[in-house]
Amino acid sequence: MLLQKLPKTRLFSSFQWQACTCVIRNASRLQIPQTRQRKRRWTPEESNKLIQLVNEKGKAWSLLSKEFPDRLPSSLLTHYRLLAERGFDVNKKPERKLPVGNWSDADTEKLRRLILLHGCDWDIVEENFPNRTRKQCQRRWQQMKLEEADLSSYTPEENRSIIDAVAKYGTQDFGKIREVTNNWRTASQLEQHYFNELDPALNDSPWTDEEAWNVYYLCNELDGEMVRVQSRLRKRRSLRAMWEQFARIQELVTATNQAKKEDKK
Repeated sequence: MLLQKLPKTRLFSSFQWQACTCVIRNASRLQIPQTRQRKRRWTPEESNKLIQLVNEKGKAWSLLSKEFPDRLPSSLLTHYRLLAERGFDVNKKPERKLPVGNWSDADTEKLRRLILLHGCDWDIVEENFPNRTRKQCQRRWQQMKLEEADLSSYTPEENRSIIDAVAKYGTQDFGKIREVTNNWRTASQLEQHYFNELDPALNDSPWTDEEAWNVYYLCNELDGEMVRVQSRLRKRRSLRAMWEQFARIQELVTATNQAKKEDKK
């Protein structure tokens, strides 16, 4: 059985439980699509409709997505944030100015979040980086994947030296941790590895379906700010594991919506 009978908690609204029930009912006959359909760009009419609905009903993305049958709640969230940055001018097209220098940590995390929410849909990614080209975003993503591959190759000796250094110097300065461990990786890589893999406060017990759904709904509710989602969970989970669970549930919801469309044909 895909999902066990879940007890109601305060994190679930009645609407969300209806969504869970719908997924359970349809899950047994679903085949998760292997490829993503190319999403079309937002039209000015759709943007105006989204702004009006948010003003009337608030940022209830799952509810508002009913007005946009071919768009996910996360797509509405991302586009609304972009409209806010443009002063809600639906016809405004930002000037494209190529940046000088490397990617900032904030832009790197933004790119990671967009890929996890929408997959490699470069139309959406490019729309959210008006000062970068599509090719720049694609190259940065490839670089990030190579860096993450390095994160998975830590030796037991490296892990022990990092743990010992953190115990002595704390978690405020991973530049110092890098120096005392004589590690060739960047301070940022060491910090991510520690908090995602080595932190003794992390809970690595098996995920329940209830936890995964909570992450999915909270991520949509909190505008994709996974750090805030983490603070709302009962168990301290790594951000990487939380994003993996979010992506799993989103694939399931997407497949369910696709099955509904096929049934109507």
